[in-house]
Amino acid sequence: MSRFLLLICLFAFHSTFSQYSANEYYDFGRSKINDGNYDEAVDFLTRAIETDPEFESARVLRGEAFINLSEYERAIKDYDHVINSINTIDGSSAGIFMHRGIAKTENRDFDSAELDLNMAIELDPLFADAYFARSRLKFLTRKDKIEAVHDIDVSIRINPDMPDYFARRAKYKAYLSKYGFEQRPMLESAIRDLSFAIYLDPNDYRLYKLRSQYNKELGDPLAAVEDYNKMIDMRPDLDAPYSERGIIKMQYDDYESAIADFSHSIDLNPEKENNYRFRGLCLYNSLDYQGAYEDYSYSILLLHREYEISTEKIKVRYLLADTYLKRGVSATSMGNSFNACEDFRRAVELGSRLGRNYRRKYCGL
Repeated sequence: MSRFLLLICLFAFHSTFSQYSANEYYDFGRSKINDGNYDEAVDFLTRAIETDPEFESARVLRGEAFINLSEYERAIKDYDHVINSINTIDGSSAGIFMHRGIAKTENRDFDSAELDLNMAIELDPLFADAYFARSRLKFLTRKDKIEAVHDIDVSIRINPDMPDYFARRAKYKAYLSKYGFEQRPMLESAIRDLSFAIYLDPNDYRLYKLRSQYNKELGDPLAAVEDYNKMIDMRPDLDAPYSERGIIKMQYDDYESAIADFSHSIDLNPEKENNYRFRGLCLYNSLDYQGAYEDYSYSILLLHREYEISTEKIKVRYLLADTYLKRGVSATSMGNSFNACEDFRRAVELGSRLGRNYRRKYCGL
């Protein structure tokens, strides 16, 4: 395309959009927010504000887009402008204070955030979302995290049909369960919350993911498998559910099915190291020593790459030592004593005490 034609097209594009009113730009921006296109929403809402500088509803909506883009300072600036322009602060203003409080919470301006969220609740005592927003502030700032749960309790009493309320309460309860706060009953209660959230929104993949995690922590892996089955039905393009389901099947000695799950996960994400390590163990237990050796070899390759960039070198070093040991055992089972002894030596160098025992037994060292 020539430069002349390009300039004509750009002029035509700009001319087309310059014909819209502030309200139309606002509607475009709101549509983009509904679609999750927050960058584009900001562009349209900015055009609305430029067209009508007193269009405060556009600033409120742009603040919401900024929050979703984690641009909290810019959100706060929009809400400051709107609040300073309000002649009468009443219940209709509660949402603006709540959103500014959310932005300040994420910006770690906790004292000011609490003032805004308390103001939102004072202006509208039945504003369920405001209690929900304040619950996060309390979870981040209160030593007694149960206060955060109590705020969500209020949200649920006001509006019992919001799955996000139950999901967040489940997360907080699961956190409390890890610190000895009625550990098992609290985790069971978290699972009940997630189950009700799923009842309200059975198509939210994230809810099954959380529930599977808590079921494993509770010691109910078969319930977790049911959630993985549902997750795979909903999102067959994700590798993690196959991998997690494979781990549970491996623990129940269902090696053939576990191998299929790890293989599917590898097809979707060939650089995820633990799939090769786990599949190698299943292959070894299925007497496929060559297959196990090959999987452990690729696991070692990926672990060395990870070690170079990892901030948790001790953890990666431990995994390397264990994988060299397992590959050495596979080599021994194939009758390859030279490779086995080399792997046992590397395992010892990386800190494996068990590696010393294998070196003495199979290598005479």
